[in-house]
Amino acid sequence: MDEIDKRILTSLLGDGRSTLRQISKNLGISPQSLQYRLNKFQANNIIKKFALYVDKRIYNIKSGFAAFSGLNTIETGIFAKILCLEEISLYGFQGKTLDELRASIDAASEKIGPKAMEYIPEQNINITVSGNELAIIESLKSNPRISYNDLASQLCLPAKRIKKYIENLIKKSIISVIPVIDISKTDITVFAIFSENFDLIEPLLKNNIFFTFKGRSAGLAICFADNLLYAKKIINMARSHEKNASVMVIYDYDFF
Repeated sequence: MDEIDKRILTSLLGDGRSTLRQISKNLGISPQSLQYRLNKFQANNIIKKFALYVDKRIYNIKSGFAAFSGLNTIETGIFAKILCLEEISLYGFQGKTLDELRASIDAASEKIGPKAMEYIPEQNINITVSGNELAIIESLKSNPRISYNDLASQLCLPAKRIKKYIENLIKKSIISVIPVIDISKTDITVFAIFSENFDLIEPLLKNNIFFTFKGRSAGLAICFADNLLYAKKIINMARSHEKNASVMVIYDYDFF
């Protein structure tokens, strides 16, 4: 993997809906060369898929994350799986009620080991979307990188308006388009950082975040860096503002 390959992947991690035109222009390579490299990524399973994360609160579903110690893992009943070098596995859980959500977390703990951390953000925050936004989200579920023009044809809405809707949904962290990559085949460093005072560190991480899960004050971010040294620099900068921030280095992850 050369430097251009790495920059393509970090461009997609930074914005999962970046177009070929945007990436090729930013990197100074032809769209044909970019397409060739993307085809190789997919053929070699470096880019496994693009997943759409949707904040469950728009459906009145409760959600949270929990981390467990040990090497055992689970594969069902979760919307995210994040495996870390510290022998910690981090999962996203959901339920129709808080009791159902907590029961799912407790059941997982019985299967895979002691719970190291639990984060269930405030569930009474009112998150609403318009009918047009909901229609866009449903279309993105089947193809998170569908073009604005194709969405416009499907939904009979102007492409410019759809672009504004999607940009607003992403800005509010209601949706995230997440490239799921095989980290072991790259030189990229991926890490999770959790803080009870997330607002203190979020501005420092904004250029390196590709997934955020937060409430009014606390939050969890999954971040990327070109290499381990740059990741260390970002982490040290965050901890200089919030010394109690927890950091985990990720070696595998998936969203469902």
